[in-house]
Amino acid sequence: MRLTNNYPTATSVKELCHHFEVEDIWEFSIVASAVAACLRIGEQKARDNRFIDFTDQIWLPVKWEIYKRQWFKPYKFVLCDEAQDLNAIQLELAIGLTGSEGRQLFVGDPRQAIFGFAGADNRSYQKILERTKATELPLSTCYRCPRSHIDLVRRQFPNIPIEAKEDASFGEIKQVEEKDLGQHLKVGDRVISRKTAPLVSQCIKLIARGIAATVKGRDIGETIKRDLEEIASMPRFRYEDFHAVASEYRTLKVLKYKEMDNEEQLIQNLNDKLEALATIYISQPQARSIADLSAYIDSLFSDDISPITLSTCHRAKGLEGDRIFILKPEDMPMSWRNQMEWQKEQEDNLLYVGLTRSKSELFIVGKPDWLPQEKTGEDSKSDTVEALPEGVIADPPDLKPNLKIELETLEYEEDVENYSDWMPELSLEDDDELTEIEIYAPVAPYVLEQPRGQVSRQNLDPLEQEDKQGYLEIEEVTFVGKAVPSLNPLSVNGLQTPLIPKTNAQKRERVIQVLMDKDWQGKSDRAIASYCNVSPPFVGKLRAELERIGTVNISSERIDSKGRKLDIANIGTKPKQQPTQESIIGSPASVIQAKLRIEGETKGDIDTIALLLQQTFDVDGESGDYPNRDGEGYRRYLTVKVTNYQSISFP
Repeated sequence: MRLTNNYPTATSVKELCHHFEVEDIWEFSIVASAVAACLRIGEQKARDNRFIDFTDQIWLPVKWEIYKRQWFKPYKFVLCDEAQDLNAIQLELAIGLTGSEGRQLFVGDPRQAIFGFAGADNRSYQKILERTKATELPLSTCYRCPRSHIDLVRRQFPNIPIEAKEDASFGEIKQVEEKDLGQHLKVGDRVISRKTAPLVSQCIKLIARGIAATVKGRDIGETIKRDLEEIASMPRFRYEDFHAVASEYRTLKVLKYKEMDNEEQLIQNLNDKLEALATIYISQPQARSIADLSAYIDSLFSDDISPITLSTCHRAKGLEGDRIFILKPEDMPMSWRNQMEWQKEQEDNLLYVGLTRSKSELFIVGKPDWLPQEKTGEDSKSDTVEALPEGVIADPPDLKPNLKIELETLEYEEDVENYSDWMPELSLEDDDELTEIEIYAPVAPYVLEQPRGQVSRQNLDPLEQEDKQGYLEIEEVTFVGKAVPSLNPLSVNGLQTPLIPKTNAQKRERVIQVLMDKDWQGKSDRAIASYCNVSPPFVGKLRAELERIGTVNISSERIDSKGRKLDIANIGTKPKQQPTQESIIGSPASVIQAKLRIEGETKGDIDTIALLLQQTFDVDGESGDYPNRDGEGYRRYLTVKVTNYQSISFP
């Protein structure tokens, strides 16, 4: 009421509740009387006891009209920066301070008006013109942003008159995956997002890696703590049952919002805070009480300078940096049912603010609809917006991942476990963790060959025979495939080879060098694959190619990595201990059932991969999405029909 410079009446209270979407107020006349009484008490305390708050410092001078007192000396010049975010009482004070003869200068950009939710007048710029009859001095030149950033802004907002300065650099706009964010961040970088929850999650990940980071805005932390306290005050609350009670709390809140004009927006804001709280709770297994969580929240949210600062777009206004990361860009601009025109305008303004913070490099962490997606050549490795990064999984038909899964059999004398020795080990706790696809196959697969990928882990876990819907599973073999554009094996499996190949061309060159060595020609494909950090089929194809042209001529007595002779004629046939096809499924039919698990950081990742799998397999069933136990990402299960020893290639 003070910020809008209104007198409390039933009508003014109703208008404020509607404009600012205040919930749970129905008796406007009663509220107006109570507000008027509070204001009177506040004035009395200011006079008698000299007790005032920050808003009183602006409101009382206007309420008491001190600029009309004889003792008041008007200012000759008053400057107001960020004038587009002035509220009604601030404008009245600014105009009153100069009297009738002083000069006023208002600096503002109506496209940066984003604080309407906090009491700022969404028409502040227009009202300044109306009240002061001021002369406008347009400034269309941006002295901060490079040309490429301005081009993106103009493409998104063609009606905004903005251009880069004459000698501006071109700058860079890069599109990166959220899972790779930690690899790109440097000291001094800023990460901005429309919502708070993604910032909290990223901040916790950075801290876990020993990187000092904070979320800007101590008052945001206080808002989250209020929800935490309300959850703790729920009946029968126990700290161990935090998730369940938080879910009940959300249900009650959603019921309260039902049928309200701004129901969808209120639910979005609630979800944002509860997601942040859930992330904080999961990240603090050592915490034992609400007080512990509250203290941790205080450490996360700060107004102090940090090596890496994460902030909402609202907090980023007025700030700048050489390198800016926009996290969850698909959240901008936000929209919801019954959204008011001024709210839609300010959501557009938030995107404009985010795009104009960087002085050099702008990183778009994700694939928003508003970012142009252009491709160059098929093998392009550029990570600018003109070409998607190699290895990125995109919705078909724009870009299809080059993944291939071959289910073949091994020739072996001993237990199956001995034939996983060559597989490189990759910790799933590695910072480079990407989308995972686990294939549960009924036979002993040879390898997951991914021309742009890296096999990460193999677990062999034979199961007892179980008859299920007419299909029989003999054993469950798990592979995890990861689409990695250039994963350095030194960081994941400790191989100390002179040359670690990264691209297919480098892999090919490395394998050919080894095959040309007479001491290596007698080794098995698996032994060479282990040394070169590639898959055995990759080695086998190159060996066959070199044999055809006569470059390599090897004897039939090849040996494996342990010096054992290999029966070349039987390589690729069924293992000696493997049951016959009839004993596996009980009939001549070769169709068997397999279970597939897909994991991803977001449900969108899972949807993309599931779509590709559905185009390849005959899907019997599909589960919903389940959050992983560690709180990171989701998983989904598919039950499919496959052919025994089937070679599977994604389209």
